[in-house]
Amino acid sequence: MFFEKALALRTQTVRIDAPGASAKFTNSTFAGNLAAKGGGTYNQNGLVQLQFCTFVGNAATHGGAIDDESTRPDGTSVNGTILAASGSGGNCDASLGNLADGQTNISDDESCGFVGTGPGASSWATVSIRCSTRPA
Repeated sequence: MFFEKALALRTQTVRIDAPGASAKFTNSTFAGNLAAKGGGTYNQNGLVQLQFCTFVGNAATHGGAIDDESTRPDGTSVNGTILAASGSGGNCDASLGNLADGQTNISDDESCGFVGTGPGASSWATVSIRCSTRPA
């Protein structure tokens, strides 16, 4: 399955649980979803690719946004994706599976194990923006 610009709002999670099944989401948004596992996506036995997606305000007991329980080394791959404000379960849970970090992701917590994310990460920077109404 391939989804581009998909929008999952206040629904159940996208569940991939058949051996060999796969799904790819590009430029998609998962917001306000609630499930027992993986508020946005739950991968049990397949392959999930998430590219340039946004997960916000999702909640689950395990993996507020993403839960991967696949035995594949690349069970769920995440690239260029933003994960934030998961109500419960942290943004990710890959304790029983494998979450592949494309190293271009942003997460507001450390549950995904992404390089340089979460509070106090060494790669965080402060940006100051100054607005002016001075005529050109």
